[in-house]
Amino acid sequence: MVVILAITLPAAAGEVFVRWRYPIVDPRPYFNPGIYRSEPPPVSWELLPNYVGQYHQQTTPVKVTTNELAMRDPPLTDARRGAKRRVLLLGDSVTFGRGVADEDTFARRLEEVLPGSAVFNAGVSGYDTRQELHRLLRVGPEIKPHLVVLGWYRNDVIVPSNAVAAKVFEGYLVPLDSTKEDFLRWKSRYVDHTHNPADWSALVRLLRIQVKNWRTKSKLERRADRDEVVSREDGGYQRCLKAIGEIKAWCDQNDARFVVFLFPAREHVEVEAEVEYRKLLAEDLSALDVTLHDLHEPWRKHWAETQQTLYLPRDRCHPNEAGHRQAAAWIAERCEALLPAN
Repeated sequence: MVVILAITLPAAAGEVFVRWRYPIVDPRPYFNPGIYRSEPPPVSWELLPNYVGQYHQQTTPVKVTTNELAMRDPPLTDARRGAKRRVLLLGDSVTFGRGVADEDTFARRLEEVLPGSAVFNAGVSGYDTRQELHRLLRVGPEIKPHLVVLGWYRNDVIVPSNAVAAKVFEGYLVPLDSTKEDFLRWKSRYVDHTHNPADWSALVRLLRIQVKNWRTKSKLERRADRDEVVSREDGGYQRCLKAIGEIKAWCDQNDARFVVFLFPAREHVEVEAEVEYRKLLAEDLSALDVTLHDLHEPWRKHWAETQQTLYLPRDRCHPNEAGHRQAAAWIAERCEALLPAN
């Protein structure tokens, strides 16, 4: 009995403390409630309009909202619609701002550093460049942007949307072959924490988070050693270039400027692995008369000088608040001259 009490009492105290200390304890990130709605191919999914919810990641929930156009923006008022300088952001979850609150996305930060501008965030988690093209065709005529900025991350090529083969179930993005039972099992474990007793315990979930965070550095090094190869012969790369060319054509037809910003993977910043596709993409976008701005070097410089990460915990893709601030400042500096005078 003494042994049992010696084990259970500290565990119970730890459980109480964790539940008091942290508003959430979620090893797997997710939106609460689900944020997606189904769309016909090739778009397949879209954000819900007028969404109000949270993104749960580890121990920090962040506020997520969308407006009537299903963009992560304030309501589309006449003042925003008629702003002297309108910037439309296209992209995936990096542009959307997965893991940071509405006010901390680089879209919101850009409005602070680009006077007289309205910045519209049309990023959607999971999108590839072809889906981003369709997003432009849908919202572009409504926004009438002076400048279109495409935030590009390499999974646009390596994991294109047709390879993801996802569908929407109860607002969540799930694999195409998932059954209702598969979804309910996932939800019970990672959202409701009722799948088994270990899932119920916030203390156990916190320990899982800590172990995974400790392993981040070694994972980054292994990732860097087996970097995915992108080549001109790759079908996903060709589809990506074709979509960028069509975005450029839309911008030319609608008197809008167009630039692409390349966001680096975390291992290419903190481990400094070679990134072969940077040169390839720069050459091919130059052939399309599209300007590419690459964030690898400024982010590597920041890491070398401060040793402070610009990424979310245990995440190789998504910037944290500091990363979004850095991105906004860097993008604003290069876009100011492309916009009408304030």
